[in-house]
Amino acid sequence: MGKTKGEDWIKGTDDYLKIIIDFAEKIIPNESFIIVGESYGCYLARGLIKKKQNLTDGVLFLVPAILTYEEQRVLPEPIILVKDENLVSKLSPFEREIFEDVATVINLKVLERGNEEGISRITIADMIFLEKVRENHAFSFNVNLLNERFAKPSLFLLGRQDSNVGYRDA
Repeated sequence: MGKTKGEDWIKGTDDYLKIIIDFAEKIIPNESFIIVGESYGCYLARGLIKKKQNLTDGVLFLVPAILTYEEQRVLPEPIILVKDENLVSKLSPFEREIFEDVATVINLKVLERGNEEGISRITIADMIFLEKVRENHAFSFNVNLLNERFAKPSLFLLGRQDSNVGYRDA
């Protein structure tokens, strides 16, 4: 999301995974690596583990999207624990909707951090491209079926109040 232009030849998640594998093979051919993924990036990381399990030395999953489509996920109800009403009154309806959808604490510090790390990128994302790719959002293979048990170090960081990717599926 953001400034990267969507390409017509990218049709879905399988194409993203191919890009990642090609990159790794070019930069670190036949070398071991660890993976860090966030949200949908964790789903891509699981695909990379499936394809390159013998080279994967460990993985960190940050708020992992275990199931690709939101309607499949077990999600808690959104909850806002702290809300600065004065700040919310100054947001545009779009900003308010996005912020209230993803934040459990709504204050200036969290808004600024959110803008630095992604919320502002949503407004410049190529939504037409992303909607097209969403049609093939799941891998064409079963990402859960590995050739052998993945016994390398793995860390999952989840949020009990995360109403976007949840925690129960992980």
